Amino acid sequence: MDITEITATLKKLGACTVWHPDLEHAKRLIMKSITTTAEREDPSSVLLTGKSGVGKTRLCKIIERDIGRAYQYDCEKYLKLIRPCVYVEVPSNTNIKSMAIGILMETLKTIKEIETPPTEEMEKARQKELEKMSTAQIKTMIVRRLHTLETRLLILDEFHHVADRGQEITKNAICSWLTELLNNSKIPILISGSGKITAIVNSVSELSGRYAYRAIIEELDYCNAAEAPIFLSVLAGLQREMIRLGNLEKYVHLTDPKLYKAVFLATSGNFRLLSNLLNDSFKIALERGDKTLVIADFIEACNDLYFSQLHGNPFNMSVRELDSKLAARLEQKK
Repeated sequence: MDITEITATLKKLGACTVWHPDLEHAKRLIMKSITTTAEREDPSSVLLTGKSGVGKTRLCKIIERDIGRAYQYDCEKYLKLIRPCVYVEVPSNTNIKSMAIGILMETLKTIKEIETPPTEEMEKARQKELEKMSTAQIKTMIVRRLHTLETRLLILDEFHHVADRGQEITKNAICSWLTELLNNSKIPILISGSGKITAIVNSVSELSGRYAYRAIIEELDYCNAAEAPIFLSVLAGLQREMIRLGNLEKYVHLTDPKLYKAVFLATSGNFRLLSNLLNDSFKIALERGDKTLVIADFIEACNDLYFSQLHGNPFNMSVRELDSKLAARLEQKK
């Protein structure tokens, strides 16, 4: 493979999602919130929480894709834009107005801007114009745009940035504004972020009541008997994809005890860290070009990854050493 083919192959691996119970449960609740809202004509929303790197944003993007991408159709006199799902990433140091402007700017995008994001200069110019409006006017425009776009779900990702605001009064004001948006739009709003957001949502009783559905995505584990098969099935699924994409003819098995224990010690079951490790190891194998994946690839990758070296390079350890390190970590968690 040349560098272009290797890059394309690694992108395909990065896009691979192996479903496990937490992800499946979260997706089911999100889809249920949409149907329940339609049935009751009252927004029933989802709170999605979990540590950084467990796959929350990945799931949000999958939901956006599955509900339906934006498209246009001819209404005789004009082209109508339909956007079933609107995804917005909440910026750091957000306040009511900046969050409202971010949502409105996303809903104002044309089909061309959705497919090819506008330049930073264009974004700043549009933002400057919207800042002249009052928060109430912006909210009214958001509601109108969501209805015009026939939006079925609004996603606010990285909502924990609200938690990072110092003043409780600011957090409560944002939550109260969000409650008004739910009440006025009648559209479910998925909010996703770290565990901090649960306390924020619960602090405003009316908003808390709107979040009847709540899902937590945990890091993968193998130390507990119930979780071990899930961790191993995810590893097996990712390795199948590596074998397919790389046309591998000879390879180590990630589900062998020495390998899966080393992978777990290196990544703590965090999906983002696991993806980094597999990406770097697979890249080394692809660049070698002999259609093999060997333990030396993992050793080399691990040498460059800070998070993998916290306990020494686990791929250089014996099973006995791995068991000792993992037992010590399990004891610390108790």
